[in-house]
Amino acid sequence: LNFVESLYEAKIQPLTESERQKADRIIARGLKRAMEAPPRPASEIWREFEAVRARIAAKWGNFS
Repeated sequence: LNFVESLYEAKIQPLTESERQKADRIIARGLKRAMEAPPRPASEIWREFEAVRARIAAKWGNFS
């Protein structure tokens, strides 16, 4: 199974209101950090993204 299919098959329960609020706070913090960060070349951002994707794939299986 690929990663997305495994999420659908997990039959994840809907978020509770407190979980949704926590997620909103985490996203808001990340957005604030991103907006305040100095500009970076797209190639650097993609390189970091691919490194994170590779770490996740190594831990949870290849889902590309």
